[in-house]
Amino acid sequence: MSDTEDRPSMAAEADANPYRAPAADYSLPQRKAIQGGLRTALTSLLFVIVAGVVLETVDHETIVGMGPVLFITGLSVLVLALRHHDRPCAVLGGSAMALCLLIVFLINYLGWGPAQGDKPITVIVWCYTIVTLPLMLRQLFAIE
Repeated sequence: MSDTEDRPSMAAEADANPYRAPAADYSLPQRKAIQGGLRTALTSLLFVIVAGVVLETVDHETIVGMGPVLFITGLSVLVLALRHHDRPCAVLGGSAMALCLLIVFLINYLGWGPAQGDKPITVIVWCYTIVTLPLMLRQLFAIE
């Protein structure tokens, strides 16, 4: 017999190595697009935010009507997201509610009238929209 037939192959030695790292699957789980009522609620929140920022920019006093609509839409997204165990959507719904509460707080605490609150509230609403719009689109279309 030859020397090579007596020795096990290198592949067999590698399999017998008790110190080697275990095989692991490092692939990330695929994200699923949201469906059903949560998708409808998130889409309506998207439209309410876009309509609200446009209306607020044109006429500042429309926040009196758009604020409660945004709050209720955000609440519906929050509740549905929690039922579907979807944290990113829950954060988006909660952030819409937080925006409404922040604006009400600032108006009352600082005593802003329509003239004083016009510019700062418009800036806050635009900043919120710029941050949340891509996040909502990512959730709606499962963009990686």
